[in-house]
Amino acid sequence: MDIEIAHEIEKNSSGKIKFRKFKKGGYDHYNVRLFLKGSDLSKVSHVVYELHPTFANRTRMIDTHNNDFSLYIWTWGEFDVAITVYFKNGDKKNIVHSLSFSDMLPADDSKYVNVSPSQFKENDHVLNS
Repeated sequence: MDIEIAHEIEKNSSGKIKFRKFKKGGYDHYNVRLFLKGSDLSKVSHVVYELHPTFANRTRMIDTHNNDFSLYIWTWGEFDVAITVYFKNGDKKNIVHSLSFSDMLPADDSKYVNVSPSQFKENDHVLNS
């Protein structure tokens, strides 16, 4: 079957890469979209993404065909994602996708937009999101 996994870093409406911090002084997290590509998407029933063990709810099932079975996550790290594509005829396809995006990040700070809350309280360690 003609199915591939792809990913991209999400940008805002002016083309800037979205990032946020979840903790004061923490890592920059990027909004990444994982999705299916190929001519056989109409044959797909649903997709299960198995994320890195550090994710809460690391197993995510997507059954929305009209958005290419997209999964949006906030992540700071690169890792392998185990993906199972389930087809309407009962078949399935297992894929391991390397989620790497550091080569997509420009060095120019003006290409980014911070979507974190604008102020941290001095003693805050975790942001409310």
